[in-house]
Amino acid sequence: MTKRLKVTRSLRSIGGAIAVATVVTACGSSSVKPAVITAAPGVTTTTVDPASCGSVGKPITHDATSASKITGVESYRGMSRDHVAPGACVKYPQTPPVGGNHSQTWQGCNFYAGRVLTEQGVHSMEHGAVWITYRPVLASTELDVLKKFSSNDYVLISQWDAALTSPIVASAWGLQLQLPTATDSRLAAFVKAYANGPQTPEPGVPCRDGGSMTI
Repeated sequence: MTKRLKVTRSLRSIGGAIAVATVVTACGSSSVKPAVITAAPGVTTTTVDPASCGSVGKPITHDATSASKITGVESYRGMSRDHVAPGACVKYPQTPPVGGNHSQTWQGCNFYAGRVLTEQGVHSMEHGAVWITYRPVLASTELDVLKKFSSNDYVLISQWDAALTSPIVASAWGLQLQLPTATDSRLAAFVKAYANGPQTPEPGVPCRDGGSMTI
């Protein structure tokens, strides 16, 4: 189903200051949202900085044996795919997530020097994105290698925090690969296999033209 895009404005209170951010959302009306949001039943919400999202949540199934031919790929299944209310903070059982409930807005597939909203990144994976996350201290030479993958319309690259389990983590819907370096050949293989790949819940839906906000 084709998704129409509208620009909406989200009002958020962070540390006593009011910040207004413009993002691209799917099939919505233009409005100003308060910091306190009521989400769908069973979805965890918060009013804190969204950078704190993405730790513990409803368990999903971790397959003991991955069907991937790429060494080290972990496989998961059973992720839900519901949209949550604007501003809702979902807590995921994996860090970074491999799927689950997510924002109505997807993050535009591209390279980002900062963090993106976790819930938007998960929506991008629903569209077929390979989401490559990296530690803030990653060397510039490593970043240069990662940036080259952003030429693919279905690759999202963004910073995570220092607690990332490996220097680089590549995720797709239901799949994840921990990597020590950007030059590890398995990263290129993962992108080739899973960017808009067979695991995609919504194959063929664009990823490039989503939101572009960083946090």
